[in-house]
Amino acid sequence: MRKIAKPTLISKDVYLTCISRVKDADLKARLTAAQDLITEASTQFEHNVTKGSMNGIIREDIVNGNLTKKEMELVYTYRMAQKRLQGDQFMTVYYCLLNSEYALFAHKDR
Repeated sequence: MRKIAKPTLISKDVYLTCISRVKDADLKARLTAAQDLITEASTQFEHNVTKGSMNGIIREDIVNGNLTKKEMELVYTYRMAQKRLQGDQFMTVYYCLLNSEYALFAHKDR
C-alpha cells in the first residue's frame, strides 16, 4: 500500500473555514456551537485510524442536540467538496484530505 503523510490540517480550523460562509444566522450559530464536538470526533477518528479500526466511529442523526445529519452533510457537500469552488481554500482542504493516508484507509472499508 502506498503511504502518504498525514495532513497537517487542524480539524477545528478546517471546520470553521467550511462554515465561514454560511449566511443563515441560526444555522451558523448552531454549526459554530458544535465546533468542540467536531474537534472531539476528529480526535476519536485519529485514534481509531491509528489502531486500524473504523468500527468505533459513531454515526449520529442529530449532532450536538440541534443539527441534523442532513445539515452536517451539506457542510461537506456545499462548503468543502463542491466542484465550482475549485481554486478556493475549500477545495485545497478537500484535496489535501482526499490525498491523505487517512482518506485512503477510511475509503478502503466502503
